[in-house]
Amino acid sequence: MTAIAERIAAAIRPALMAVVLSFGRVAGMPDPTKRYAVIRQAGGGSGDIVRRPLFTLDLMGLPNGDATQTAALAEAAIQRMREPVDGVVFLAPGEPSFTTTAEGRPLISIAIAAITETAPA
Repeated sequence: MTAIAERIAAAIRPALMAVVLSFGRVAGMPDPTKRYAVIRQAGGGSGDIVRRPLFTLDLMGLPNGDATQTAALAEAAIQRMREPVDGVVFLAPGEPSFTTTAEGRPLISIAIAAITETAPA
């Protein structure tokens, strides 16, 4: 995963201590006793001075319930992204979008726009 995704993960990890955080996808079969967060790169533009990578953060709650707890985790992650993040000029989390997975887990997706320097440290 990119250095910027790693920085986003480092920024939100304190808000998601009880969540398994990964990049790209949940590896293997999800454990029904655990919550998951997945950061995915979604493209973005580059330029001479700044880069504008786009990401999504998907938060998956426990099966058959806990939508309120998953929403609280999403809000906590958003608040962490609004604070300064080392190596990132700006992070703009979007509005959370709610759905459920096939096994009934609440799933909240958050679009994330970032602005970074062209040569991240």
